[in-house]
Amino acid sequence: MGEIHMDVQNRGGILIKNLIRFLAFISAVSTAVLAGILVYAITQNKFNIRINFAIFISISLSIILWLCTTMAHMSIDNQQLKNKLTVLNQSKDDLKKKYDTLKINRDALISDRTRLKADKESLQRDLREDNRGIVVERARSDQLLQIFTNLLNEGGKTENDTKRIQSPKDN
Repeated sequence: MGEIHMDVQNRGGILIKNLIRFLAFISAVSTAVLAGILVYAITQNKFNIRINFAIFISISLSIILWLCTTMAHMSIDNQQLKNKLTVLNQSKDDLKKKYDTLKINRDALISDRTRLKADKESLQRDLREDNRGIVVERARSDQLLQIFTNLLNEGGKTENDTKRIQSPKDN
């Protein structure tokens, strides 16, 4: 919404600036014409004090008008530059806020990544320990299976087999 307002304000400023330029041009032309008439009247020795004074006053007013329009033109340029500076400062502030937000998000992502790496390593460690436990349990069950198979094959049990069933050893 602010950009639309600034665009309309810039268009209005450009219109006023062009109008002031036109007035400055008209005042400069009228000053030149009146100065020419005054010089012609003086060179032709046509001294009519009232007319010459009126021309001199007109020239002075034209110069004053030209100076005023030039100052107004500069004032409009100055105001437009201030408006652009305000918009740029707002944009800079917005970008700084976005940068700060992105920096916070980046830091959060880095800490999440670090935490996830630690979790991954912990899970891998747990998995290795579980796999070792599974291997040990499998070895025990294989050992027990072998003992039972031997018992079934032999048809009876021996004292040595009984001890192995009660306390299987780890590999």
